[in-house]
Amino acid sequence: MAINNAAVLFEPQAFIALDVPSCFNPNIFSNPRVMKLFGYSRASDMVSNKRLCHYPNTLFFDMQDETQMMMSEFCRLEGPLPFWSVTFFTALAALYQLGFQKVNLLGCTFDSKGYAHGHNGDEFEQIRNFDVMTDTVGKFRDLLPMLQDEGMQVRTCHAGTALDDFCPYVSYEGALTECSLAATAVEFNDPRLSPQFKK
Repeated sequence: MAINNAAVLFEPQAFIALDVPSCFNPNIFSNPRVMKLFGYSRASDMVSNKRLCHYPNTLFFDMQDETQMMMSEFCRLEGPLPFWSVTFFTALAALYQLGFQKVNLLGCTFDSKGYAHGHNGDEFEQIRNFDVMTDTVGKFRDLLPMLQDEGMQVRTCHAGTALDDFCPYVSYEGALTECSLAATAVEFNDPRLSPQFKK
């Protein structure tokens, strides 16, 4: 799952965003291979003279802010997703509701100096992002043990970040190897030929 314009760097299976569609590369919306997830409030937003709800493989969800959804309610299997000022928590809750048990964070360094797609922002934006990232890391530190108790393993693929103290680390290569092995470890029953093919 790609958050925001990280979907420009690689083609994900799912993309989630909360801001107005004009913040994102328009090619993301027209790609039918990517499942796009937005809050209901964006359904009528226009992208290239077309409503967002009319783009292929685009789904919508309800959201609740912090005053409505406490952290103790995060791990629920249905209902609105949290809006806690950053898309990271909304994406994590979506993955939980979709049944993912292992999440490897790639590119989530919580560094306020720049973005995955190369936009660095001005000095004011960097200061604001620093405050947002500090708050996000603090909330994630509190949330992670709850996710672990619910059977969801979240690991970072980056060493030397603000997550070092509390989030387990796995190298990108290690995470990729695990995913590849899990995807190919499917066991099939022995083929049973119908009577006309038996000798």
